[in-house]
Amino acid sequence: MLWKLAGSAMYAPAVLLGDGSALLTTEWGVMSRIDLATGAERWRTDLAVRVFNAGVVVNGATAWAQSVDGRLLGVDLTDGTPRGRLQHSLAYSFSTPAIVGDILVVGDQNGIVAGIDLP
Repeated sequence: MLWKLAGSAMYAPAVLLGDGSALLTTEWGVMSRIDLATGAERWRTDLAVRVFNAGVVVNGATAWAQSVDGRLLGVDLTDGTPRGRLQHSLAYSFSTPAIVGDILVVGDQNGIVAGIDLP
């Protein structure tokens, strides 16, 4: 084993960023950018929401996380600072968002699918 990191990042899939790093998100909404060679954290941020079974999607320099309570949270990939927050639903949301062009597509447990324009 090269390295290991404590935390419950088993529900949201890791996102490989192609530069030797990955995003890990715990079920408690703590997102970390990890160096894959060493396991060192480049940054860590607390989204202050639960992220349960939904993954993170990347668009340019922003990662978008879907919370269990229907919020989208944007995080700057360079340093982990918040880039936006949107309550798109009041229903539980367990699906990973998708990017289609400049549209962020999200769904919720009530079967509603929404397309949100990205800046």
